[in-house]
Amino acid sequence: MLNAKLQSEYATCLRVKLGAVIVRSNAILGQGCNAAPEGTKNCIEIGTCLRKQMKIPAGQRYEICRSVHAEQNAILNVNCSLYDSAMYIYGSKDGKPINAFPCFICKKMIMNSGITKVYSNNANNEIILNYVEDWRKEWREKDMLEMSDNYE
Repeated sequence: MLNAKLQSEYATCLRVKLGAVIVRSNAILGQGCNAAPEGTKNCIEIGTCLRKQMKIPAGQRYEICRSVHAEQNAILNVNCSLYDSAMYIYGSKDGKPINAFPCFICKKMIMNSGITKVYSNNANNEIILNYVEDWRKEWREKDMLEMSDNYE
């Protein structure tokens, strides 16, 4: 989790700082933070957040965001199988811990990646463990529309 927290310090988002690290057998397989794509301007350089300007609430309309999410960057930075690995996600806003649970899009990517466990911090800076198989079970038992309330 400390490595995920360190990754979050490189985030280029004005709203929140997120870092993610993928680990298997105590070896780091991939890591990333929420940041604009390589070679493009980020919100810190520009000095503004488009989603904030448009008054888009947190957790909505991610396609308008300049940044690639930390979980996505961690998965993209891997050059091997993620089978039976774990992801650690740390998030903060204004230096205070936040609930760093993956968004709907990142959750789908994690489910398809081979990652089996996801550890993330909450607003009390406690570490929460989620088993990816439990997410799959939930998706088999419930319709996606029932679950979408959790992501607003």
